[in-house]
Amino acid sequence: MDKKITVRWAGRGSFIALDEEKHALLMDIPEKSGGDNAAFKPVDLLLAGLGGCTAVDVFNILKKQRQDVREMRVEVIGTQKDSPPKNFTEINIKFYITGKDIEKQKVERAIDLSHNKYCSVGQTIEQSSKIINTFEIEEVED
Repeated sequence: MDKKITVRWAGRGSFIALDEEKHALLMDIPEKSGGDNAAFKPVDLLLAGLGGCTAVDVFNILKKQRQDVREMRVEVIGTQKDSPPKNFTEINIKFYITGKDIEKQKVERAIDLSHNKYCSVGQTIEQSSKIINTFEIEEVED
């Protein structure tokens, strides 16, 4: 299966990415590099894509496991080399899951399945960067 994204210059340091369904995404670079700093930098989209990919997986798996998830957020922190190409050497993903009677083992299993089986973004990135997953569960009352 092939995926096609078209990226078009939009002036100064801005580019617009379009997918095959015509969803648009603006990218920009910092002012010091000739842009307007008006949107995500392309490298930050890599972290956002990883966070979104694994968040969708984990949320759906927890729902299938009948876990009462009320809120979930994911923080993704990437450590880059100082010199070009400034690739990520390590990426830490932390899941914050809020709900009622959330089972730790099921969260661990959901994250493991996303990390090792389902998240195509993570599988691609992990070939060159170490990915570390952690989580916190916050219990809520009814």
